[in-house]
Amino acid sequence: MYASREEDGFYGLGYAQAEDRLEGILRRYLEVRGESASVFGAQAVQTDLRSLQWMHAEQAKLGFARFDPQMQKDYRYFIKGVERYMREHPEEVPAWAPPLDPSLPVAVLDAALWGVNDVEGVEDCSRGGVTVAKENRVDPGRTGGLSAASNEWAVMPWRTKENVAIHLADSHVPFEGEVRAFEFRLHAGRLELSGYATDGIALPVTAHNRNVAWALTAGGPDVADCYAVETDHSKPRRYLYDSEWKEMITKRVTVQVKGSASVTREFEYTRHNGVLCPVVARNGDMAYVVSSAYMEKTGLVDQQLYRMDLSTTMGEFKQAMAIEGMFTQNIMAASSEGHILYIRAGRVPIRPAGYDFRKPVPGNTSATAWKGIHPLEDLVIVEDPAAGYMANNNVAPDAMTKKKVVDAANYSFEAFFDLPGFTNARNRRAIEVLSSGFAFSEADALELALDEKWEGTEDWIAALGEALEEKPQTIQTKSSAFRRFADRILHFDGVARKESVAALDYLYWRVALTNDPAGLEKISQAIENHKDLSSAQQDALFDALERALRSLTTEHGSADIALGDVYRIGRGGSSWPIGGVKFETAGPEATTMRAMQAGTPDSNGQRWVTAGQRQPCLTIFSNPIRSFTSAPWGQSDHVQSPHYSDQARLASERRLKPTYFNREDLMKHVASKQVLSVE
Repeated sequence: MYASREEDGFYGLGYAQAEDRLEGILRRYLEVRGESASVFGAQAVQTDLRSLQWMHAEQAKLGFARFDPQMQKDYRYFIKGVERYMREHPEEVPAWAPPLDPSLPVAVLDAALWGVNDVEGVEDCSRGGVTVAKENRVDPGRTGGLSAASNEWAVMPWRTKENVAIHLADSHVPFEGEVRAFEFRLHAGRLELSGYATDGIALPVTAHNRNVAWALTAGGPDVADCYAVETDHSKPRRYLYDSEWKEMITKRVTVQVKGSASVTREFEYTRHNGVLCPVVARNGDMAYVVSSAYMEKTGLVDQQLYRMDLSTTMGEFKQAMAIEGMFTQNIMAASSEGHILYIRAGRVPIRPAGYDFRKPVPGNTSATAWKGIHPLEDLVIVEDPAAGYMANNNVAPDAMTKKKVVDAANYSFEAFFDLPGFTNARNRRAIEVLSSGFAFSEADALELALDEKWEGTEDWIAALGEALEEKPQTIQTKSSAFRRFADRILHFDGVARKESVAALDYLYWRVALTNDPAGLEKISQAIENHKDLSSAQQDALFDALERALRSLTTEHGSADIALGDVYRIGRGGSSWPIGGVKFETAGPEATTMRAMQAGTPDSNGQRWVTAGQRQPCLTIFSNPIRSFTSAPWGQSDHVQSPHYSDQARLASERRLKPTYFNREDLMKHVASKQVLSVE
């Protein structure tokens, strides 16, 4: 989108998003209004109840009213753009389309963040043995939040070939659902952005402008708590607070359900820490409430994202972060000046000492009340580390370089909020690559962004080799197919390429080991700690080979097939082979930087990737700036569109496309052009 005025750019963005994702936008808006069950039936009831209980739509209207005039205008014009597309294409507008207003994008972002910000308070209740109401439970199948598992890394100029900062943002969540990626470039007024929003949201969540790029990965401070409130037995909505009787606030809601009876619920709220706190469970005279540092702050994250979008220096970016509207995430940024920055972001309450806030705390006394919110400088911050790089792929803040970059002891437990030193395979792999040289290039960066190595494979193969050496007589009796199968695994390089037969062999062997989860856990520990395996453990590795070969042959008719023959990516009848997959075992998961995750086999025995690397953005602060992205499956929801599944092919080919952020580059590749006169 190109526009001379900022608001006109948002008008174009609303129109373009509706052109690709109209039904997705309207469904998100219906959900935050608490009306989706009236269209989609009983399966949507809990989503509606959650939206109504947490008052996403109501709070969004209040948040929108706090925006400055320009932001309000931007959001109004975004909705006007959506509405224009609906008028011009009435055949695409579903009968259930809700009325639109400019606070709805605010509400959608607020609702998407429930599983990031507020769920910790729910889990605190659960850790205390409390059974919370169904609409408040954490559903493992729900996408939740903006990052389920993600990658981010940044490199300072002195480690790069071109002497410029390089930055990667790479969120890993399901390709479909409430937080799927919508990619766009916007050049309007002061704003010049390349980034990803989600359906119905007007601002990018991860993005870069000409001077700053930023990324998010799941992980962050503790921002919500559970309070146990003893109520009056004769009047259960009355409770003492510092010897003074308080009355709960109530809200009665009715959810209309297509094909079923309506559901009526009366929600209860206390007021702790100066904000409304929903009751999520009751047990006798005890009510359990969740107090969130984000309640009644709806829209603050929008204001912060807008300021981040306008940042021209790392200093301005930090000033935007000081607003502290950002949801709990690991934020990593890089700038054209050559700086890199990490902040473990979130609104962290200043909690009184002497209580375990990981479980329900007494809610009838101000002794447990928060004493404010920690300012930005209290949070975990790393700037321009001595290593010249850092990576946080959902790990603890002190594990972002080879040497410990921060000391957990210097921060409050709530701000650090992770097991010190915690890391994972993706982060170990990133550090292995980033720390290995001083001429990191564009080609190196693209290779790391799309890396398909199963970290730690060498140790497992070495253990298998030792086990096989103990059984020469047994191997002599095996078929040539078995010997070829074992030989391929022994010579496997650990890279999960789509065309690799050995990769599929190795995957099936590792999965076959889950036949004995308890035994596998001990084998995993021994291999990771480079300890010798017992004879029985070596037998287990050997026996798993036979099971794996049998499974492969039974399921696919042959063991001589490639990883990409089984793992596929695409939709709408088009598919391509895919590598870089991860798989679960009883021990640590085997994953790659891409973390492509597939479902159960279809009728043909193929597994379709539906989650993983879904919105990478690699930014190189050269002059002019260069950036590269991909957004499987494709941008459009229209099955007949050439952009319905075209980026699945990019994923299959391990390619990122250039964004053509500079207009002179874009004009060489324009396929079509549309001019909108703003109404």
